[in-house]
Amino acid sequence: MKKFTFFLLMLPNLFFANDIISDDKLEVTVVTNTKTLFINSSTQGFDFSIEIFQLSGKEKNRVTTRFNKKSNTLDLSETPTGNYIITTYSNKLYVDYLVSVSPEKVSIIDKKAIQNPVLNRLDNKISIAMVSKKSNIHVRFENFKGEVIYSDYFTSEELNNKIFNFKKRYGRITGFIKYDDKKFINEIVL
Repeated sequence: MKKFTFFLLMLPNLFFANDIISDDKLEVTVVTNTKTLFINSSTQGFDFSIEIFQLSGKEKNRVTTRFNKKSNTLDLSETPTGNYIITTYSNKLYVDYLVSVSPEKVSIIDKKAIQNPVLNRLDNKISIAMVSKKSNIHVRFENFKGEVIYSDYFTSEELNNKIFNFKKRYGRITGFIKYDDKKFINEIVL
């Protein structure tokens, strides 16, 4: 019976596996002959957030820069030389861009998408499907009062095989999943 319940919880993933990445494309490009990045969206009025971190050894330090929301441009002309991670978040998808800033130009070196884990629910049982292989994933559930009702760390393999049973819980439960310095929040009403 446990395997059958697990199968039912994982079933939606089979149907949506090809649609995991959003249709709303968000692309960061360098404006020619400038030290400015342009954040382009294929959808009009698209909402997103952006953060920038300077890489210093193994540490990331948050940096403030001039982001023009009207023109969707990020001016890096006064940013010190070095490597940066620019994180964009939209429609439950983080995209990290590794950017190099030199005195003459800005270059996008690499790009990495981090998808929101998929929460499946059947009655008061919840499973979490991870799209990528990760370790040290922190899962925390809170009740409507903000009280922690569950908190633990998993690998993606452990998490893909785990079923959370909230049979004696009712109301709104908020699930927090954190990995790769990213935090995903999902609300569930039991």
